[in-house]
Amino acid sequence: QAKAVEWYTKAAEQGNKLAQYNLGTMYQNGTGIAKDEVKAVEWYLKAAEQNYSVAQYQLGAMYQNGTGIPKDESKAVEWYRKAAEQNYSVAQYQLGAMYQMGMGITKDEVKAVELYRKSAEQNYSVAQYWLGVMHQNGTGVAKDEVKAVEWYRRSAESGNADAMVLIGYAHEQGQGGLAADPTKAIEWYRKAAEAGSSVAMYNLGIMYANGKGTAKDQAKAVEWDTKAAERGYAKAQNNLGDMYYNGKIIAKDEAKAVTWYTKSAEQGYAEAQANLGYMYKNGTGVAKDLFKAMEWYAKAAEQGNAYAQTALGSMYRDGEGTAKDETKAVQWYTKAAEAGNAMAQSNLGYMYEAGKGVVKDEIKAMNLYAKAAAQGDAYAQYNLGWGYDSGRGVTKDETKAMEWLQKAAEQGNTSAMVKLGIMYLYKVKFKDFMFWVQKAADMGNVDGMYHVAYAHSKGFSGQGTNNTLAVEWYQKAVDKGSSMAMINLGAMYGDGLGVQKSKKKAYELYLKAAEAGQPIAMFNIGKYYEEGRGYVGQDFNEAGRWYLKVLDADPKLDVPDGGDSVRTMAISALRELVSQNKLNSDVLQKIPLSAL
Repeated sequence: QAKAVEWYTKAAEQGNKLAQYNLGTMYQNGTGIAKDEVKAVEWYLKAAEQNYSVAQYQLGAMYQNGTGIPKDESKAVEWYRKAAEQNYSVAQYQLGAMYQMGMGITKDEVKAVELYRKSAEQNYSVAQYWLGVMHQNGTGVAKDEVKAVEWYRRSAESGNADAMVLIGYAHEQGQGGLAADPTKAIEWYRKAAEAGSSVAMYNLGIMYANGKGTAKDQAKAVEWDTKAAERGYAKAQNNLGDMYYNGKIIAKDEAKAVTWYTKSAEQGYAEAQANLGYMYKNGTGVAKDLFKAMEWYAKAAEQGNAYAQTALGSMYRDGEGTAKDETKAVQWYTKAAEAGNAMAQSNLGYMYEAGKGVVKDEIKAMNLYAKAAAQGDAYAQYNLGWGYDSGRGVTKDETKAMEWLQKAAEQGNTSAMVKLGIMYLYKVKFKDFMFWVQKAADMGNVDGMYHVAYAHSKGFSGQGTNNTLAVEWYQKAVDKGSSMAMINLGAMYGDGLGVQKSKKKAYELYLKAAEAGQPIAMFNIGKYYEEGRGYVGQDFNEAGRWYLKVLDADPKLDVPDGGDSVRTMAISALRELVSQNKLNSDVLQKIPLSAL
């Protein structure tokens, strides 16, 4: 090779254009001589100025890529044009590409097609492939899928693997005048795969996974997808990550899933970036890292991935991996919702309903819930049912409320089951009531447990009153933190219903409910002290303090049960104690004038 350089140099210095071009390639590639791209450009220029088309093309490429010379796309176009005018097919194609992309020249897709055609007619397979693409997409030429397939076929006959893939796809989908024939699709995908196409390898994997055009073979599906992934095809890498994550057709390995998601994500594949964000957020297959989760979700979200946009919105909403920012949460939910993502529509509906990060708007909230509900989002169906039941943001409609609640309940939303059950209770349909609250309770819903207990205590279960079962279910609800169950179970202990009577146990349960903010529990403790019931001695001042706590409690929890509100009862009790001079000065001073 060093000798070749020596002789090329002698010939080149005598003006031989072929020698000048060859010497340029030796310098560019560092073959037989130290690599020197600047000198390569010098020799290409000498040959190009002698109208040697291949050198003109190569000089254009050096200008386009900024190799050995400052990047200049206009100059690249100039040299490509000189070579193309000499009918050099590669230059015709490359000049067409510059026109198509608007690089170094005004974008002109019609001109691009014209140049691709000139090159394609000289059997340049890349140009044939792109001429097919232009016909398929109707870019710079009338859309014609039949002609597209014709050009793909000509390109494939010249060995172009990308064209083979598209012929395979045309057979798979029945496009371009071809009947749908998955068997032929597999033949072409296999040819393309053997020619080195990672896309074809991936497609073959999908065909084997789905049993399309061939017997279903999950082992071969994994084999072909792995080949494509190992060749760097981002889509296949993400798919292989899914396979390892799901563990359905390959042994589950979350760490390997992360490895493949990372390879794909680093190539900019949005779906893999979103998947990687999920893995970091949940600590699945990798150490939990909310900051990295945010980073990957953001990359995918900026590419328009609606799942990532929704997840990013939730991280801003909850302040995970970033400062809490409900306004940004709304912005990301909105992007995803506009793209039709049901979860985003549902979450955005909640933000409008609650007035978080946006001005409260219940009508907008219900509209968003309706969109998500129509797509099958159970949470949205539940909220839409609530809206119709309460007339919140929508015209009150009990029938529609029950329809949407039932849809959500049938999808396993336990809150919807409880709400639906309560609506049946109001209709005195005890069997339906019991069916839904029992189902919710069996699935671990604390409100379901509470209502099952309530049904047994009141005789709504269809089995008559059963205080033993009532106590059992109230206890389950108490164990899961239900303050209302604490109150009712306290009453059961206080009266000895379904359990051995215990004022101490009753008091302890009321106290626990009171600490959870329940006004009725506070009132009951007050009564214990006022009347000196069993476990506690009579103490009017302590009773007064508990009645005062009722006045400070959250009014939303002050739900009357067929009579006066708890607040009203507490005020009456305080007035009675004041009238009987039962309270000392420190308690009296704390009673608001409005209560006296």
